[in-house]
Amino acid sequence: WITSQTAMELTANDDEAGVKEIQYSVEGEANNQLYTVVLSFSNEGEFAISYGAVDKVNNVEEKQRVEIVVDNSPPVVTVNYSSSKIGSGNAEDGSVLDQYPVGTVLYLAATDEASGAESIRFSLNNEAKKPFAMPLNFETPGEQKIEISATDRVGNEAIKTLRFIISE
Repeated sequence: WITSQTAMELTANDDEAGVKEIQYSVEGEANNQLYTVVLSFSNEGEFAISYGAVDKVNNVEEKQRVEIVVDNSPPVVTVNYSSSKIGSGNAEDGSVLDQYPVGTVLYLAATDEASGAESIRFSLNNEAKKPFAMPLNFETPGEQKIEISATDRVGNEAIKTLRFIISE
């Protein structure tokens, strides 16, 4: 898996005659293009690349093949509350927030269809971020702020902020 920011460099070595050129093709596109600059892929999806070198006496290397998946999208963060909303209340800054009862448990998940979700980290009420390992149980009334960051296997990141009130 790679992102559109990944530069793919093709190299060859021939100690006897020396390398004349490298040719490559991307499945579904023109065959045997001359390799002159690093390859990059802006569109998401699966790509098959065939490549090989030609030495200075025109010996042609057997084609090598590599398959890549380009993933430019961040994971999708899913949030589920164990309790239904019981109303709305005013936050300290005057905004209106959803209210949940004491004992509400918050479940977090992240999915990424291309490379897969790698990690979820969260910060509760501006504390330092830490890995999410277990559902969060809210037993104390008050305003809550949770910043969630989810990262996939190629480093794409999604950030989601939740604010709500726990009430008795």
